[in-house]
Amino acid sequence: MIHEVIPAILSELKEFFDTRFDTPEDIVYMGSIMNQDGSIPPEAENKLVVSIINIERDGSNQLKGGGFARMNPPVHVNVYLMFAANFQAGNYAEAMKLISGVIGFFQGHTIFNHHNTPLMPGHAEPVKTEIVNLEFRELVNLWSILGAKYVPSVLYRFRSIDMNIHQIHEEIPAIVGITI
Repeated sequence: MIHEVIPAILSELKEFFDTRFDTPEDIVYMGSIMNQDGSIPPEAENKLVVSIINIERDGSNQLKGGGFARMNPPVHVNVYLMFAANFQAGNYAEAMKLISGVIGFFQGHTIFNHHNTPLMPGHAEPVKTEIVNLEFRELVNLWSILGAKYVPSVLYRFRSIDMNIHQIHEEIPAIVGITI
């Protein structure tokens, strides 16, 4: 579900940027801000980089009571996404504009479902967003773990993504040709 829900929400963010700012179509990059070898991925340069920082069980949305004698109840998770404006020093104003855009977008869109987010799977439960405040010490630790230098960024929690095994489907690649 994470691989369906997060890209659907990010497509809405990209559309918001297209209508508000004069940004390139590929301004939002979903991936790590740093490679494992410590280098910056070329596709992350001069982009708004969106990275999963943490996934945790959301205990506030767990089903109570019976009805699950033969199957496990779905697990709901919170996904923490960091939006980092990874721009060169000469484009710092662009970095601030994009971070402001992220905050403005999520201030106006706090709940995502298949009615207001066209790419959201119809079986997905509504996902709520909220900004996460980090103290300076936590922020330093986070950027140290990432192995990167700080860039303007904001952290959001996406609550409560339903991880029911019956909603996870195998993606079968298309057949491109048959050889005998």
